[in-house]
Amino acid sequence: MKLIPLLALMGTGTALGANPWTNPFPNPRAVIGTYPGYDGNLNVGGEVEFSLDKDGAIKMVLNLNNLESNEKGGVHIHVGTSCETETDPGGHWWNDENERPDPWNDVKWESTDDKATNSHTVITGYGDEGNDALEQTIGKTVVVHDAAGTRIGCGTIHYPVNYIAQMSSYPGETNELAGVAAIKSNEDGDTKLYQIKAGLTGLEASAEGGFHVHKGRSCATRVEVEGHYFVTSGLNEDKWGEIKYTSDGNGTSNTIKDIVGPQFYHPVAPSLGRTIVTHYANSDRSGCGVIELPGFQHAEMSTYPEYEGDMMVTGNVWIEDARPDNVLIMTLDIEGLSEGEGGIHIHSGTSCETKEGPEGHYWKDGTDPWKTTPKWAADSSGKPTTRRVIITSSANADDQLYNFYESKGRTIVIHDKEGNRAACGVLKDGAPAQPTVAPVGAPSKSIGSTNVVSIFSTVTLTLAGVFFGLF
Repeated sequence: MKLIPLLALMGTGTALGANPWTNPFPNPRAVIGTYPGYDGNLNVGGEVEFSLDKDGAIKMVLNLNNLESNEKGGVHIHVGTSCETETDPGGHWWNDENERPDPWNDVKWESTDDKATNSHTVITGYGDEGNDALEQTIGKTVVVHDAAGTRIGCGTIHYPVNYIAQMSSYPGETNELAGVAAIKSNEDGDTKLYQIKAGLTGLEASAEGGFHVHKGRSCATRVEVEGHYFVTSGLNEDKWGEIKYTSDGNGTSNTIKDIVGPQFYHPVAPSLGRTIVTHYANSDRSGCGVIELPGFQHAEMSTYPEYEGDMMVTGNVWIEDARPDNVLIMTLDIEGLSEGEGGIHIHSGTSCETKEGPEGHYWKDGTDPWKTTPKWAADSSGKPTTRRVIITSSANADDQLYNFYESKGRTIVIHDKEGNRAACGVLKDGAPAQPTVAPVGAPSKSIGSTNVVSIFSTVTLTLAGVFFGLF
């Protein structure tokens, strides 16, 4: 099955104020860790989340901890793209053309006890057209200062999603390697760590082999894949040889490896569009895939046939390709709910034309897992209070959900508070008519712009179930 990269679905930009809709990505953020070389007694952590306000300025929401108690200190976007050395973050990031003053000088965290949760809106001088300003923050650094101005914390801005490589045989090889590999930034506060994940079949049985990011941007020929991708400045060494997958007796691997140390680029911006390569046990190259944005499907919701209740649901529900993790990610970009909560499920039917069209819940095996999935919850505005829901499956249960690709063409049904079917939509590939926003850095693609990016709250819920046929 072919991955549909989101960048391939981009349209042209929309002007500010025209048909706003919610970006399916969670907002970009920087996870903050200790500034390189800092040896003081503050161990700042947390994150800074970014969005756009209605006027196109950058809004930053702080969630920082382990600061000086009841103090103020600077927190700014810097021009650098790495937190590996003391000099990498560089100076403040803004457009200083026409002698524009530095907008960051007055931007500060304000702590209560040792925590800061205040927010700021900053006009950087970039991005006068829609989301360009937000896109240009991706890969930049956030620096946190103490009350005296010393740099105490640093993090790189990224979108917290899996970036996926659809894997197949290395050029010239005739094996049956298939599946996906992914890279994802760690979100536990350590900015010098990310994960590389394998969900592969067709490997050598009961073997161990290399599993690396390479510099090349194509798997078409052997020469285009190039060598390992790592930071070559200073004393950094190529450590990729230490990263290996392990396979079982059937040639399947679900390996997850933590990448630690200053020798590696931040995975999101620089690695997008490059290649992931697997190796045989003898170190020869066995498989290859290009790192792309995750695929999306969406269902445009409308009133369920013959529904006579008081909900008038409109908008889109998204599902995101989160392989190789055993999760299904739903984003609710809808309104017209009633205050309270109700069910939302994928159904097996492929039509919303009649009340019988959606049929029943869609799952593969065991007990119906949708009976324990999260419900939508809405306030008096009729909009969901939690927009982004991550449904996590146990790896050892009998109750199995179908995966992202097997859900295409099926229906999403929203129930009202009484359990009646109130809205329905059919899952289709990619973006709706309005364009979306994606991280910069992917080669040879144009990115559309939009004007609204909402703050998503993320909920992780555990199901008894495992996604069948993930690879």
